Amino acid sequence: MRSALWLCCLTFVAASIPLSAQEGPSATLAVCRTIQDRACEGAGVRFPVTVGKLWAFSQATNLPDRLLHVWFHGNTELGRHVTNSPGPKATWRTWSSITVGPNILGEGRVEARDANGNVLATVKFTITKGD
Repeated sequence: MRSALWLCCLTFVAASIPLSAQEGPSATLAVCRTIQDRACEGAGVRFPVTVGKLWAFSQATNLPDRLLHVWFHGNTELGRHVTNSPGPKATWRTWSSITVGPNILGEGRVEARDANGNVLATVKFTITKGD
């Protein structure tokens, strides 16, 4: 009887731990034309140079300290944006942007990285001359 009670208590404790606390850190990533109401609008992977600005949008889960967006044109780093975790929340969102001009036509990418530099997500995109 004691072991059945112990097993019941152990099951209750395990069930009360949020699933997200049991999983490792992760992040989603999208490249879009704008951020509207804290959401990605106009997501894609091909954009005309006339877009003017591109945004990276991430949702992070179980990331205890910070998330980095690292922007590249080819293998040249264009910039970094660091967002610190807002605290004990399991899931949070962040975004960053780059200015688009004729100097970055062609292939690019943005990576979402944790504080240790581990890549959690990558999106490749193309900047074209026309629409």
